[in-house]
Amino acid sequence: MSRDIRARIGSARLLLGPLVGQPTHAPASRTQCVALLDVIQKSSLTNEERATLSGQALGVSWCGDDAKSIADAFVPLAKAQRQSMQNFEALPEYFVDSEWVLLLDSSKGMTAKSDVIISRAVALGCRCPTEPTMKSFTSLLLAVCEPADKLLAMSAAQKGDIMKHMKINFKRWVRRAPKPLAYIDHLPSVPMQLKQNHLSLFESAYAGGLELVPCRIDMKVVCSVDVSFQCRGAKGDHTSTLQVAGIEGAQMGQLERFAAGMMDGMCRMQATQQTMFEYMMGSRSSGSDSNLRSLAGLSQLSAPAIALPALSAIGPLAITPPASLPALATIEPLAITYSSAPIDDVIAPVPGPAGVMSLLDMLEQRETSKKQKRTQAFNNHEYDNLLCWIL
Repeated sequence: MSRDIRARIGSARLLLGPLVGQPTHAPASRTQCVALLDVIQKSSLTNEERATLSGQALGVSWCGDDAKSIADAFVPLAKAQRQSMQNFEALPEYFVDSEWVLLLDSSKGMTAKSDVIISRAVALGCRCPTEPTMKSFTSLLLAVCEPADKLLAMSAAQKGDIMKHMKINFKRWVRRAPKPLAYIDHLPSVPMQLKQNHLSLFESAYAGGLELVPCRIDMKVVCSVDVSFQCRGAKGDHTSTLQVAGIEGAQMGQLERFAAGMMDGMCRMQATQQTMFEYMMGSRSSGSDSNLRSLAGLSQLSAPAIALPALSAIGPLAITPPASLPALATIEPLAITYSSAPIDDVIAPVPGPAGVMSLLDMLEQRETSKKQKRTQAFNNHEYDNLLCWIL
């Protein structure tokens, strides 16, 4: 393309050079200027090419303001800077009393409530909201327009359609709105912080004696609706996720009580197992210590020094027979019954110390395995609940 511009500059130089001072110089200069400007506008030049070609073009004998027009055409165009996206998810903290009255009025339609939300955002300087911001506006609109049972039955696609209409209405408001006094990238969650940093914007947004009031809607409901559909497309149906998240306060309370009960039960079970384990280990250790102490005591036991009397002092052993003995015929013979069963079946084997220790180890391993399985099952249950909440 620079070759076409060079050719046009060369032809203008050859044509306008001999016409200087003649009546045809001005119209010929204007014709060549328009043709050169048209070629420049259709070309994409680098800054280096613009500097070189502008020097060649200004060497032509232009007439009047044509030289200035050619010089301005070669000036590099400033790149249009795109405005940063704005996060206005804290908008529910910035409504006034009259706006909350209209938002919570069941007789008002969705269009009127949408205008209230968007007008407040535009008044605070919102021009390029992020996708999550528009989704939060839509969630707030649905929370103040629809009851909880209808929100549970509403699909993600329906919520996405409402978000599209919200965007169209927002663009309509922005086209009519003047340039904001300040461009805010992130709307503070505390209104007083906005007043301190951008006083002029705050005063213009609340002119006429308007005063802020606290948020009059349960933000759990808004957050539950917000996580039930996606920013773009809304392809997935997250109705089940919304039910798990719990729009109603009773449902949220049941979920919290269930989780608290599970945690309390696990803590008690763990404490009981720990106590049993310590008792078992203590009995084993105490039994071993007692055995060791008894053996050590026997090994270290020394015979006491006892003074025995002299043999001469001991008299003969006196045995006094009984007065009469029973007749042998009156003594019944002793009846002994022998069992035909094997001796191993009659006498139960007594486990030794090694067998007792092995049995205790087996019980301990069994309790540890049960504890690990219960912990894994509880972790899987909590992970499923957390995944449902996120989705």
